Amino acid sequence: MKIVSAAEMREIDRVTSERFGVPSLTLMENAGTAIADFVLSHYAQASRVGVVCGKGNNGGDGFVAARKLIEAGREVIVLLLAEPGDLRGDAAEMFKRMTHAPTIAKSHDELAAAKRLLNEQQLLVDAILGTGFRPPVSGLYAEAIAAINAAGLPVIAVDIPSGADADVRGAQTGAIARADAIVTFTAPRPAHVFGGLTDGPTVIAPIGSPNEAIRSSLQLNLITPSDIAPFIGPRPRDANKGSFGHVLVIGLQSAGSFPAKGDQEKWDVLTQYFWNVGLHDVDGVLEDSDHRALYLPSVANLGSAAECKTVVERLLAAPDALPASVPADNFGPYPSVQLRGDSLP
Repeated sequence: MKIVSAAEMREIDRVTSERFGVPSLTLMENAGTAIADFVLSHYAQASRVGVVCGKGNNGGDGFVAARKLIEAGREVIVLLLAEPGDLRGDAAEMFKRMTHAPTIAKSHDELAAAKRLLNEQQLLVDAILGTGFRPPVSGLYAEAIAAINAAGLPVIAVDIPSGADADVRGAQTGAIARADAIVTFTAPRPAHVFGGLTDGPTVIAPIGSPNEAIRSSLQLNLITPSDIAPFIGPRPRDANKGSFGHVLVIGLQSAGSFPAKGDQEKWDVLTQYFWNVGLHDVDGVLEDSDHRALYLPSVANLGSAAECKTVVERLLAAPDALPASVPADNFGPYPSVQLRGDSLP
């Protein structure tokens, strides 16, 4: 799954609507439905839910979630941090579709009065600011974030915890809402993966963007269950390690022990080991071993830079077209060595 920047996510949404014909209102409806579904499945006992909404599209997602939760029989209060007349576009339309009036807090005093309502809930949904926001957050929104954090209730973040910068790959600064879970959409942003935004789950919900619309220049990918599912599917009862592949390990006996011989139990494959292999041994190893995959734990120690490159290229050019896995730090001394072919999962 591609990791995309905040700007790329906006472009994905635009392309989804303009090129692939999925209305932006449908994307918002699906996003809000995903939030409500998460609440209903993971917090089934929460009968009273507070949804705190900003005036942008993140708030629009919150309006949809509130409507869906009410339809499911939950008691829901919506706290809107703006005048309804300040809403625009899809958020304004989703506000009109709500089935009950929100609580309006557009000032410090009104928010202070609304805090009591928040504290009476069993769960809060943070729909104030999304991944398009750039910190710092201030004013009424910062006060609302502080109120959410002080409530001591479970918090579900819509898209991203309010106040966070979606493109930051490390620690966040400034006012940021606490999150026990995050429901984001289509593809993760860097902060979802590298930012430690929550100790709970981060759900990446599809809302209608086709794969062709999801483009990224970050060259970062997230491994998801669907990526590895083909490798752990149902297996015959009479199967054994030899049924699922052979791994050829080549290196020096003094090299790091991964994969150690005991690890073949974890890998569930037969593992063959060839230690102290030099350039002159490569052809014999390839001819004599019944291997289907290759792991090179210490190829950089096989000899000179030229020999190292020759060994790797000869192994990867074998007629059987081996999938190969080589630790990146092996090639530190030999920047001229470049791998070709697929990687082991």
